[in-house]
Amino acid sequence: MKWLEWAPIELENSVGGVEVHIRCLIRELKLLGVDAHFSSDPAQAREGTWDVVHTHGCWPLPGLLKLPRAEQQTVRLHTLHGTTLGRMAACHEWLWPGGYRAYLQEWNGILQSQGVLGVHPGLHLLKLAERSGRSTDVCWNGWDSGVVDSGGDQARTEISRELRLKLQKLGLFLCYVGRGGDQVKNTDALIRAAKPSPWPIVAIPGDGFPSNEKFIHTGILSPAQVREVLQMSRGLVLSSLYEGLPLVVLEALAQGIPVLSTRVGGLSCLDAQLRELHFFKGAPEEWGFEIQDFCHRSCDPQSIQDRANWNQKRLFSWKDVAETTRDMAVECLERKNK
Repeated sequence: MKWLEWAPIELENSVGGVEVHIRCLIRELKLLGVDAHFSSDPAQAREGTWDVVHTHGCWPLPGLLKLPRAEQQTVRLHTLHGTTLGRMAACHEWLWPGGYRAYLQEWNGILQSQGVLGVHPGLHLLKLAERSGRSTDVCWNGWDSGVVDSGGDQARTEISRELRLKLQKLGLFLCYVGRGGDQVKNTDALIRAAKPSPWPIVAIPGDGFPSNEKFIHTGILSPAQVREVLQMSRGLVLSSLYEGLPLVVLEALAQGIPVLSTRVGGLSCLDAQLRELHFFKGAPEEWGFEIQDFCHRSCDPQSIQDRANWNQKRLFSWKDVAETTRDMAVECLERKNK
């Protein structure tokens, strides 16, 4: 099966969640025997030589909804990683023109495709795609993004000696992964809540956060490096107003690292038996007290490993994601060939 993952941006080194999803998917598809590639060239996607062309989110192929004749035998898949309308509602961004344009692009991706996948079952566009007669399924996200980094570059799979020594000197710390100063990440509330915390927060990469004893900046890290910092931390904090299914939370849970998060996106759809997944209960004004309580939880090494083993059995791996996506493509191909 000849397979193309397409996006209009450079995929090889980008660190966004969708880009990591695509790279991990390609990695696992290849291990399943699929001839998988990626490209940002629309002309390459329209060559008509592909069995499957897979797009994502608000990145459909540009142009008409109807496939050119050369592409009639190509199966088109589209994966939803969230919805822009959901983000706009969570952040009260109703006057954001670009949001409506992105939402129309998400619809365009659905209408171009025979099969539609979502990273969690609560996405309203996934339900509407099913009602439109398209094949649909939940592919989830995987937890093992950092096990094998896409490029295989050893320098990008371990944090620098300088950063490791810096974190070791901190002793106990919490971890945050994401952009500061982004409305959807709600980091202003996190900055206020961190003031009474007994431990500092290591922010990856750190842009948008104050540079003081409460927030330690790491700079940009690869998925494997993020995993190493998580393993050194005593917990992960997520303050977002909206998410699809955040990879960093899955990674932390799979390593037995406690998580304190807002109840966003697909996190409410995860297995209820996952250990040490906690949600903020109060308003942001009360988060400081909740973070303090979170810091005082027991976290001995043996319990961490026990939790990791338990949680990994209840989370999707990237192999599971790839198998679900491949099975969707096979189903659509068989339907085309009838």
